[in-house]
Amino acid sequence: MEQNGPKTGKYALTYGGLLGIVGVVFSVMIYMMDMLYEQSPVQSIIGILAALVIIFVGVKTFKKDNEGFLTVKEAIKIGSGAGVIAALISIVYLLILANVIEPDFWDKSYEIGRQTIIDTYPQMSDEQVDQAIETQKSMKWITYPMMIIMNTLLGLIIGLLSGVILKKKREE
Repeated sequence: MEQNGPKTGKYALTYGGLLGIVGVVFSVMIYMMDMLYEQSPVQSIIGILAALVIIFVGVKTFKKDNEGFLTVKEAIKIGSGAGVIAALISIVYLLILANVIEPDFWDKSYEIGRQTIIDTYPQMSDEQVDQAIETQKSMKWITYPMMIIMNTLLGLIIGLLSGVILKKKREE
């Protein structure tokens, strides 16, 4: 049975793009307020709430455009796709931030990490702390795939929850 309704990819792209742009605007606000290096749980909560609202609205809009019908599978596709798109936009922003706007971004991040290690594990020697920071530096590349994985997973979960809440099957 061939369906000619709306395509989930369009909604994933639209709402993922919106989520990515909202994330970048929020990050720029944080940067402008000199809070870039603060590790506040409030910033994370705001990001998760933005993802929750934007993806839910995307799934709900798809349902409305699909004559009121929605499967959980469609909602998951929209949520995880939006997560990937948002992550890609965030990665582009991070690359611009770390290489153009704030070229010493990674060095400052490592220094904050060094202080965190010292505060958390005061028994560690300077050599051990240096070794931990060098390990972080050598693993910097993992930041980018982890952003994609975490955003996709968050989108998948939000899409699943949205699908369970909003699902409505077509009558056969």
